[in-house]
Amino acid sequence: GHLHVSTWAKNGLLGELVSQGDGASTDPTKHFVLGNGVPEDCALHWEHIERKPHRVIYCSDPTRGLEKLLNAWPDVRKSIPDAELLLNLGFGVMLAMRADMPGSPVAQRISALKDRCAALTKDGVGYTGWAPQAEVMAAMKMSSVYCYPGGPMPEGFGVALAQAQACGCTVLAPKAGALPEVLDNNYALLEGDNLAERIIEHLQNPRELAARKVTS
Repeated sequence: GHLHVSTWAKNGLLGELVSQGDGASTDPTKHFVLGNGVPEDCALHWEHIERKPHRVIYCSDPTRGLEKLLNAWPDVRKSIPDAELLLNLGFGVMLAMRADMPGSPVAQRISALKDRCAALTKDGVGYTGWAPQAEVMAAMKMSSVYCYPGGPMPEGFGVALAQAQACGCTVLAPKAGALPEVLDNNYALLEGDNLAERIIEHLQNPRELAARKVTS
């Protein structure tokens, strides 16, 4: 059988199998949608965490829109001088690729992103590196907005976004891949090149999740 993290992922594979003429593998009784999960012990000791209304957090793969977010951040700071951007990213594995493949465009891109994160510390950007899930979710609980501009590869599930939603963050994301399904269309839609404007809007008008639904 086939196990899928979302209906979107299942339908994508089935489409590929049909196009390949693999009728035996398209039997619906052999395909199961399992979803994904958040470890139960990640929610400990949250009662003492105070949310920062002007904090944005990003914990996704750095190739999923981090460059767009960093490009937009100076405009956010001009409008909201005390705005903070917390980046919880594990660059280590990707940077290790640079040693093995010196000419890899991805490795060079990741290295440049890490350097840029360090250069933006004066503008309220904090980079924590890899951290255990309990610490990541505690950081989400302290944040107001989870911003996910997205990249060329749509999310098959979006674990970090689901975690941020569970922590009460406003999730800013594009309508792509499995996100509408996983987040139940309960997020603020990102479209076009107005990323800074959308971040500013939601930092200036803080609210808990579920105040708005994305429509088709």
